[in-house]
Amino acid sequence: MVIENIADKKLEKLNIILRLKNISLDNIVFVKNCLIDKDILVRSLAARVAGHFKIDELLPLLIDSLSTGGEKMSFPDSVATFGGKILSMLEEKLKSKTNITFRKNMAFVLGKIEVEKSKKMLMVLVRDKSSKVRRVAIVQLNRFLEKDKNKAFFRQLLNEEKDETVKFCIHKILKK
Repeated sequence: MVIENIADKKLEKLNIILRLKNISLDNIVFVKNCLIDKDILVRSLAARVAGHFKIDELLPLLIDSLSTGGEKMSFPDSVATFGGKILSMLEEKLKSKTNITFRKNMAFVLGKIEVEKSKKMLMVLVRDKSSKVRRVAIVQLNRFLEKDKNKAFFRQLLNEEKDETVKFCIHKILKK
């Protein structure tokens, strides 16, 4: 009961920050603390606030938050709002993070940042060891590739793929 009340108060304050567009230094510290909160709803709304205001100081925490699930797509969406400037940070994290959730969420982020470097990073993720990561990366990469080029590329992936769910995604892409 007491924990819910504390979480509710944090959610209320985060909503007020969003509504009033008040991003003072005190509020940045509050959002930072909410990003590491135990409550998933508090973390998710804090991620939304950090992304909405593009608070650079919170970007490393947001990127690390890709390792955990969130409410809907709050963490990947929030990270993607920073645009192409985060790609080098993501590339470094990709080398060290082995968490499947992180790599899968990273593929979602890369699909929302339409620059050449995102496409190259997605090309790496379509060959990831996890079928969950490959499936997301393939769907996101499809948005980047030109229609005439993607058929050959996806046919090649289909021939190499062993996982049935990933094959299903590739078949759907090839039918379009």
